[in-house]
Amino acid sequence: MQVIKPFFATMFALFVGAGATGLIVQMWSPWALSHFRSLDQPLPKLGTRALFELTTITAVSYAIIIALSNDPALTTNNFIFGTTLLSVFGIVASLAGICLIQMFLRDRRGRPISVFIPLTLLLGTSLILPTFVAVQEFGWNTIRRDAPIVIVAAAYGMLLICAVIALHLGWLYACGWRCLNRRSDA
Repeated sequence: MQVIKPFFATMFALFVGAGATGLIVQMWSPWALSHFRSLDQPLPKLGTRALFELTTITAVSYAIIIALSNDPALTTNNFIFGTTLLSVFGIVASLAGICLIQMFLRDRRGRPISVFIPLTLLLGTSLILPTFVAVQEFGWNTIRRDAPIVIVAAAYGMLLICAVIALHLGWLYACGWRCLNRRSDA
């Protein structure tokens, strides 16, 4: 079996955490992302099997790959800590992103101040993520020795992540996607 780099394994944990959070919100919250439809059409039923399939396959594959890997770097405490930390970042960033989607893609907009908390969480996680990658790739001494460079690189990474999120929200809105409440909009 090919050796897995710890960076890719921890990033995979981030995406599994984010995907699981999205799955849970889609399953149990009243909100659904739906393309423009006429008002007399009911919202389609949520396909539980389709939602669980990819997330389950991904999570099980990840566990098997880590268990069968011969790479000693994947069994250290630092790796386990990093994987857990990035999973938490994925969950927090997903919840913040879902809140922003819910706020920006509704027909009835809320107060502008209500955007502050999810936007702050999203900015914070997107600032910490490039810093975490820098530490993982170059070590803690890089942070101490080259702090201004790491801060600028992390801020640049944060701006790129935020630009991609803004682009996606604008694209979804322009293409007619809306966030609908299944209970009140159905």
